[in-house]
Amino acid sequence: MIGWVYLFAPSSYTLDNVSSQPPTNHPPLSSLRIYHRSLAIDTRLSLFVDDDNVFNEITASINRTLLLFPSGTFLQVKNTHPQDDSSILFFTFQKKDKNFTLGVSLTGLKDIVLLLSGKPPITDETESLLEEIESWFRASLGRPPLDFDGYVTSLSDHNLQWLLQWLLSQRIVSLDMLAAYIWGLDEKGKRLLDNLSPRTRQEVLQIIPSYRRQRSYRWLDEVKYLIHHNLFLHAINLCPKIRILQLYAELRQKQNIEDLGEFLKRSETWHLSLPHLPQGVRERFYHAIPSRTTAAYGSFIDEKLFLSWWENIVSERGLRILLEDRIWWKSQDMEKRASEAMQFLKFWFALEGEEAIKIEDIEGVLSTLSSPWQIELIAQEIGVASCLYALKPLVVQRDLLPPIMAALLEDIRNGSIGFHGWGDHRIIPSQKAFLTAVYVLRRIGRL
Repeated sequence: MIGWVYLFAPSSYTLDNVSSQPPTNHPPLSSLRIYHRSLAIDTRLSLFVDDDNVFNEITASINRTLLLFPSGTFLQVKNTHPQDDSSILFFTFQKKDKNFTLGVSLTGLKDIVLLLSGKPPITDETESLLEEIESWFRASLGRPPLDFDGYVTSLSDHNLQWLLQWLLSQRIVSLDMLAAYIWGLDEKGKRLLDNLSPRTRQEVLQIIPSYRRQRSYRWLDEVKYLIHHNLFLHAINLCPKIRILQLYAELRQKQNIEDLGEFLKRSETWHLSLPHLPQGVRERFYHAIPSRTTAAYGSFIDEKLFLSWWENIVSERGLRILLEDRIWWKSQDMEKRASEAMQFLKFWFALEGEEAIKIEDIEGVLSTLSSPWQIELIAQEIGVASCLYALKPLVVQRDLLPPIMAALLEDIRNGSIGFHGWGDHRIIPSQKAFLTAVYVLRRIGRL
């Protein structure tokens, strides 16, 4: 549960080791100041880096890290001795033949949880506080900053045209949603209109007047959230065009590496059990999962063990192709390889979950969730609409949902907002998707 430490490491490095013991050459301690006025937080945590160049990189990029923190947060790295230099966790990062160690104090974890959640933590246990921070970090990778529309409207004409065309062609947004989004941006929305094709611009202009008669403007914020959320789900594909998404794409890829590594450490027994599954089950899983994705996961597994999973269900030629793909994956960079391997696990456990989950368990499963960050993680897997329709007929504690999702759920229930093609007939499929997402996220260690 330490993916959050990537917030303070250059993107070219990968975490190699974690220890409570300092390196031999212990550098002078600096401090990381965390300040938030309205929450009365002003704390300085121990921080050190044993490489001056990396320290300068971290100091220079701290403002980029702020994108993920709540509005009003101030972060500053200072060459001053911290208030408390006890209880430091040491992270060793590696890049080819280079490495550095980052030390971060654990004494201010309660203040950090207060900052992230807006509520005082109910525990003093370090492990629980780290889990809270990790849960926030995972959810934040799919959560757009409040001023994200400013980044969209500041794109070059070329990139803006490409983005608008992509949103419509991939059916990420409908014309109605796009018109509402443009209307909600006021003057800034004119840039989007100017970069639409003449035909699409005319259609949007015909829709916009109907929005001027709306009594409430909350739905404009809701539409903005839905569009931005969908953009963040595709951060890895979009980051070449929207530079701000580069940070989120990098962190998501690093998170995949850490999650996969942790899963592999605890899954030896599971790997050994797969050859003993009924032949029909293995055959169904093999044909349901893209072979390229299967080979990616196999690149992390002993070859003989990997082949035993598919014994008697794959032809000799099929196995040869699978092994060739496995070798190819071994030549790819770790970010790409780990991301595809995690897709294999998601496919596998979603199929496994079909037999394990029951719709009538939805209320019991919901009662085991305790944080808006967990709901955000589920929404990242199945989409906001599916998440909300799964919850529509249920009693949901308001503080379990992020504020914007609570508002959306209320408006769906009272009929003031709807999704094209969605109705109560989508509740049961959405609840199945919700339960499957919870099952998968728990199996892979993300929930």
